[in-house]
Amino acid sequence: MFCGNCGAPYTRKTAARRGKLHHKYWSCKDRIKGKRGNGCKNRNIKEDELLKIISDKLGWRWVDSEHFDSDAMLRIVKRIVITDNDVLLDLL
Repeated sequence: MFCGNCGAPYTRKTAARRGKLHHKYWSCKDRIKGKRGNGCKNRNIKEDELLKIISDKLGWRWVDSEHFDSDAMLRIVKRIVITDNDVLLDLL
């Protein structure tokens, strides 16, 4: 999975706040490199939102992230590019 703005890989992160549920999200690796706002400006995306978008683009029925078939996706999708307003799939 790669950034559509700078080409850097997207990495998975877990947000943890006191007393709140943890949620997983994906972020451009170069976003955190820049101090004082110099990093990549591409968006973070919640994992549930990302998996739903991928499911929709593949024509799969969405239930929830726990029922997402990542093995099947890896057999179909070669590359994922996240842009400011879209998720692009490069299929095998």
